[in-house]
Amino acid sequence: MTEWTPEQTLAITKKGCNLLLSAAAGSGKTAVLVERIIRLMTDPDHPVSISRLLVMTFTRSAASEMRSRIGTALSKELEKNPSPFLEKQLALLSSAQICTMHAFCQSVIRQYFYRIDLDPKFRIAEENELYLMQQDVLTDVLGRWYERNNPEFMTCLDLFSSRHEDVPLRDAILKLCTFALSMPFPYDWLAHLPAAYDIPENAPIDSLPWIGSLLKEFKNRALSWTDRYRRMFRLIAEEPGTIPYTDTLSEEYSFMTLLSGCSSWTDWQKAAVSFQFGKLPRADKKSASSPGHLDNSKTQIQTLRKEVKTQFQQLLSDFFRTDPSRWLSDMRRTRPVMAILSSVSADFLKSWTQAKKEAAVMDFSDMEHMALSVLMDTASSPEHIIPSSAALELRQRYEEVLIDEYQDTNGVQELIASLVSKENNCFMVGDIKQSIYRFRLADPTIFLRKYESYRDPSAAGGYRIDLSRNFRSDASILNAVNFIFRRIMQKEEAELSYGEEEALRAGRILKDKDSRWIGGPVDIDLIDTERPE
Repeated sequence: MTEWTPEQTLAITKKGCNLLLSAAAGSGKTAVLVERIIRLMTDPDHPVSISRLLVMTFTRSAASEMRSRIGTALSKELEKNPSPFLEKQLALLSSAQICTMHAFCQSVIRQYFYRIDLDPKFRIAEENELYLMQQDVLTDVLGRWYERNNPEFMTCLDLFSSRHEDVPLRDAILKLCTFALSMPFPYDWLAHLPAAYDIPENAPIDSLPWIGSLLKEFKNRALSWTDRYRRMFRLIAEEPGTIPYTDTLSEEYSFMTLLSGCSSWTDWQKAAVSFQFGKLPRADKKSASSPGHLDNSKTQIQTLRKEVKTQFQQLLSDFFRTDPSRWLSDMRRTRPVMAILSSVSADFLKSWTQAKKEAAVMDFSDMEHMALSVLMDTASSPEHIIPSSAALELRQRYEEVLIDEYQDTNGVQELIASLVSKENNCFMVGDIKQSIYRFRLADPTIFLRKYESYRDPSAAGGYRIDLSRNFRSDASILNAVNFIFRRIMQKEEAELSYGEEEALRAGRILKDKDSRWIGGPVDIDLIDTERPE
């Protein structure tokens, strides 16, 4: 019999509220999820049929593994406690909704296709087929805009064109639409794009919403430069012949340290434009440990310093040689261009959606948005979501909605899940440290908001349970991981501070280690990807 930890037991048994299970790698989250489902089906007072559970996973293989594990656990339970109800659950398992989010969306569309005027014979198109259709539709849309000869569109075209080709403009439109489709209201998002360029005449540059992100990036660059200088100082310590470099490099290091502490655009610009790199003095060959070692040390120091100089000069040229008033003026003049780009993108998105509908084909993003159209009342707005009668019907069907890999959810998927679940029956499992799909437009901030808001057990909305015990790795490995993560995972850079609540703890204690056990000190190898091999 499995011995569950107190946290695992709580995750398996707690009911009556939304639950967020923050489950670290190797913490047994899949076993907990399977056990929770088995306990729901074997509850003596209120047994739940597998057909009244919605289990959504990130991949088809994960869904298949989940179904297999539930089947194995259910068979074992039947051996211990035979019952007609459990036999029925085993028979229903193959048709149970244990699937990916997209498979669930597809089932919703097929069940309620008549609500959205969709051909019931629709199919998921191949990637190459979609690409060709997309390019044809985009060509037609741009052709209509060319014919209008709109001055602002022509200005937009000039800005994005390259050698009389509109490829950059096409790429920008496709990227905007792809990003917009990761949100529940894509047209609303596109319509609000120009608002960021509505800058009052007397506004300081530091008041702009995107300045904070830029300053964070500048600070990280400055910190990386100070790190390179520390590496130079270590090389000097190992080679007496390079000691004459010390004063020049120390002055530059002090400046880079000062730069990393600047907290406003004005401070950065004032400091950056006033600084000049000095000339390195000659090395002292007489003090060198050996000619070969001196040459090697000189080359490494000069290479590191050149990297800093090149990056600093590029930053200075890109951002700080231009007066802030010029930046703000250019931003204001850009607003009409952004308004046109927004309009053209919305035009393409509408035409692209219609073309796929007429061809009775769709992609994965379409599945999400069509399912959302089924589940959301037409009177809904970004500020006020109204579930449709179909959503209310599904809410009554599902006793519990369980979502795996919740850290990789996007805004559309989150809204779909909320529309088919009640206010107290959603079980979400994830680990923010394993969020790796932001490049596919996953939004880990959805997980993070609940991670923070569910922190207080008495808070309304939900309850958070942390599974931090790792049963897969040795304590020495976990301690090394904790050591690194505490230093690199800070709220400013990683959106989460790695503290005691996030740290991994050893759950497996080996008293008698066999020959396969690997332990002892942990080596960390760092690869500088910015330097040529």
